[in-house]
Amino acid sequence: MRLKTRAKFKPSSVKGGKPSVSSAKNGIHADFKPRVKPSPRYDDLIAGLHTVHAVLQQAPETIKQLLISAKITLTDDEERLIAASGAEVTRLEMEALTKLTGFMQHQGWAARVRRQLLAFHPETELAQIVAARGQDALFLVLDQVQDPHNLGACWRSANAFGVDAIIVPKDHTCPVTPVVTKASAGALLTPPIVAVTNLARCLQQLKKLNVWVYGFDERGASALGTVKLAAGPTALVFGSEGSGIRQLVLKQCDARVRIPMLGSVPCLNVSVAVSVSLYAVQQQRDH
Repeated sequence: MRLKTRAKFKPSSVKGGKPSVSSAKNGIHADFKPRVKPSPRYDDLIAGLHTVHAVLQQAPETIKQLLISAKITLTDDEERLIAASGAEVTRLEMEALTKLTGFMQHQGWAARVRRQLLAFHPETELAQIVAARGQDALFLVLDQVQDPHNLGACWRSANAFGVDAIIVPKDHTCPVTPVVTKASAGALLTPPIVAVTNLARCLQQLKKLNVWVYGFDERGASALGTVKLAAGPTALVFGSEGSGIRQLVLKQCDARVRIPMLGSVPCLNVSVAVSVSLYAVQQQRDH
């Protein structure tokens, strides 16, 4: 039994824009800050120790060039992985790596990879996932999340808690930059990020496939912990760092869920809210 009677969906245009940083909607902290962007020339770049190691171990054929700090002494295992990959190795000063990646926390490791490794996946894969995973299908939906640290951290949590795909709108979503790959801590190989043209319409199509859609909103009628989130294929929807879930997207949610806040802080960072909620889903499924 569905939670509510579905209203007829009327297609309409979705106008995007920069998220407001002065509000804190949907129980998510408005912490968006501009980040240093790498040169478009290096949009095939990944960075971070765990990220580069993960690709060396799981998809070495995608690496075109390894960029490693001259200060790093490679371990025997690292030398074996690098030799097996056959990738070109270039040693650089830390300052040069910072300039290439656009941030300082690269840990002395970066790599140029084949572009398909970082490319968004097509919307057609969603129906295939539902068909393959059945009742266990789990989706994470991020509506216009533009902070690279948040996107990477959400990707990491999605990997940790068994999400089958992350769904994002094509517009006003952070691209997969070196900062995103570093924050993902090696999770960029799975799950895939699926980019869709119209997020509200995508959710409508998922519901036709019997996927339950839950929007996380600070004004939600149901508190996390009181809602059965694991009854069948599920999609959890979270809004941007400032403006939250857009209304057209929120209207497609079967239920609105809030995360109870017991302390003095009014809300959670979006990546933290994602982790808490995905853990709750897996706890329910395990029991």
